[in-house]
Amino acid sequence: MTNGVSIQRVAVEVVRPLRAQVLRPGQPLERNIYPGDDAPDTVHFAALLEGRVVGSASVFHQPPPDSALPTAWRLRGVTTLPDVRGRGFGVRLVEACVTYVRQQNGTYLWFFANPPAVGFYENLGFQQHPDMQNVVEVGPPHPLMGRRL
Repeated sequence: MTNGVSIQRVAVEVVRPLRAQVLRPGQPLERNIYPGDDAPDTVHFAALLEGRVVGSASVFHQPPPDSALPTAWRLRGVTTLPDVRGRGFGVRLVEACVTYVRQQNGTYLWFFANPPAVGFYENLGFQQHPDMQNVVEVGPPHPLMGRRL
């Protein structure tokens, strides 16, 4: 534990409320159930500050679009509560996911980035693939980002 936070592997039910609160406010809880959430090799991490869930991230064994790379994994649902941002919790959540993927012999980690978070991910070594984007229901398209591990 550093900065008063611990990063722990948790059940998916622990991260879904934070996804709903931060990533999809006002939408039904069902919108925060991702395909693969319950897969045996999917892992969910929570950042806990004094017992309160303040951040989350999930990692899925899934190749990126237009790829059959069997050692690729997808990062999803990375978020922290606004009142704790800038304290390194998001970095630690992503690092926990990277460590897990490496332990599974994963060689590539990818995701669709929320545009305001692109710089955060670039600072962690991820690169944009601007020719591949995910069109979301609200807001601008999300660029695919990835990193070899």
